Amino acid sequence: LLYQSSKILTDMNGEKYVNWDYNFTPGSYLISVNAYCPNDEVKENNYENITINVDSSILPQITVNAPSTVNVSQDITVNATIYDVNSPSNVTLYYSNGSSYIRIQMTLVSSNGNYYEYTAKIPGQNSPCTIKYYITADDSVENTNTTEVREISVIGGVPEINPQSLTIIFSGIAMGIILYRKRKTKN
Repeated sequence: LLYQSSKILTDMNGEKYVNWDYNFTPGSYLISVNAYCPNDEVKENNYENITINVDSSILPQITVNAPSTVNVSQDITVNATIYDVNSPSNVTLYYSNGSSYIRIQMTLVSSNGNYYEYTAKIPGQNSPCTIKYYITADDSVENTNTTEVREISVIGGVPEINPQSLTIIFSGIAMGIILYRKRKTKN
């Protein structure tokens, strides 16, 4: 890697510096910095050697953003921010509503430096329940991290009424109407 900058910046104290960004893959790098005066006023070159070690064993860090409560039939959006110096290769959401876990591949929405934004939707549930979920993130050097299991409460909905209950309810209403009319006709 050879980096040469033609843009020299000045800080608030009048010191001149060059700023550059580079994402290093895991490994060890020796960087030589050579500062010189381009108009040859100074004939001596100033060298500085810097060693940078990029650790490949750093696990992806996962921050989750999801609601704690949703209504019946409402899709559940789960967002995750992954911080990873080695670039995520696979981010997966696992969820369960009481049965076995279902796997959803999360979608990369955006990235900025070592931060990666992912999203996934859990389909709306037909009745109140508790959704349990967790997220795993794998990176390009085979590090894996997994969140703890979290919960989302699914609330609301119309309670189911069985046909026998409806028969009893309507029979009671009908009986009440009959008694009301008999009473009204006596008066």
